[in-house]
Amino acid sequence: MKKENVAVENLFMSNPFELFGLEPSFRLDLKALDAVYFRLQKHYHPDKMDQNESSILLNSSTINAAYQVLKNPVKRAETLLSLLGIPIPGQHGETAGTEIMLLDVLEFQETLMMCEDHEESLEIMAELEESFNEEQHLFAESFDHGNFDVLPDIYVKLSYLDRLRKQVIEVEEQFFKRKAAFH
Repeated sequence: MKKENVAVENLFMSNPFELFGLEPSFRLDLKALDAVYFRLQKHYHPDKMDQNESSILLNSSTINAAYQVLKNPVKRAETLLSLLGIPIPGQHGETAGTEIMLLDVLEFQETLMMCEDHEESLEIMAELEESFNEEQHLFAESFDHGNFDVLPDIYVKLSYLDRLRKQVIEVEEQFFKRKAAFH
């Protein structure tokens, strides 16, 4: 890969909003994002471009990576923090979050470990989804109103809630595997 291509890819990965022609914001119209994504993929698809064109500075993997960042609320929040020059909590292995937040996470994990059936895991997931949605709203409101000092704590909570959601999905998969094994 040419040096200039790497520089352009790094630019767009540090600010994927720019690649998609968007103002940095936590609130995104995901349907509009999808439309821009497909338009970019179509325009920069290798089969459609003259391989000798020196203007090919983007490739599908850069567009895909930027799209994945923008689609994912946690990655989008992390990108916004980076764009604001705010250090990402926990980025260097330090414990992130307040003691109360960490206790809440441990309580959720304990509840999940004691989960015995599909219905119980669905209840846990519903509670997590509600908390996750509340934190997304709080991040968006704080960002929109320039209340940047609270963003790192909200980001940490979003990150923990996202990991817990993934753990519930893993528990669900185990329930389905056990159920399939009995049939």
